[in-house]
Amino acid sequence: MKTSKEATPTKAAPKKNTPKKAAPKKSPVKMKQGRKDRWKVIRQLGESGKEGTVYEVKDNETGKHCAMKEFKANKAQAPFKKEAKWQQLASEVEAGPAVLDVLPGAPPRMVMEAMSRTIQEVLTAQKGSLTQAQQEDIVALCGRLDEAMIYHNDANPLNLMEGKDGKFKWIDYGMSKEINVKNNGLRPNTRALKAMLHSGMQGLVSRKIWTGDYALIKAAYEGAEKGKEK
Repeated sequence: MKTSKEATPTKAAPKKNTPKKAAPKKSPVKMKQGRKDRWKVIRQLGESGKEGTVYEVKDNETGKHCAMKEFKANKAQAPFKKEAKWQQLASEVEAGPAVLDVLPGAPPRMVMEAMSRTIQEVLTAQKGSLTQAQQEDIVALCGRLDEAMIYHNDANPLNLMEGKDGKFKWIDYGMSKEINVKNNGLRPNTRALKAMLHSGMQGLVSRKIWTGDYALIKAAYEGAEKGKEK
């Protein structure tokens, strides 16, 4: 009697345990490293500070006028890039001037959207007062930074500037960091408005530069102080 050959079971191909590649993390900050010859220096803006000098520059490709912050030649690259990163992040929530170009080297340079005048200059031109709309704009600006978890951390009145569109923005992000609620509390940028008005060395009210009503600003920082631990 013939026995049929038993069918040999087909072996399934072994599964390859190929690890999945993790998706590359996309940086929220996209900055091109440009060419120095793209920017033509027009004039110096204000006096040189401890960090460096700011110039008005012209984009040779578009003709647009911008601002270029030239740091001291000994400025390390890591803090330079950190400052550019925080400023660009702030610009994405309309709280800081847009970073248009970064030029590492000695000295490192950062090209940004040009601003018009400091809050101190605005107050002087407006006889010591801000309009309600201007105060609301400043409060909203600090609120956007608080919401984005960006702590500007340097509420010097010289760092709060009015743009060509009349809107205020913070400049100089060299001391900025991510908000740590445990250490910084809630709404630290809004609370910092009190220091901008009343600190001994820089306060606009204490130095009698802001002589008009500031009830809206005061209500904002007092409300932030009350809710600090909530």
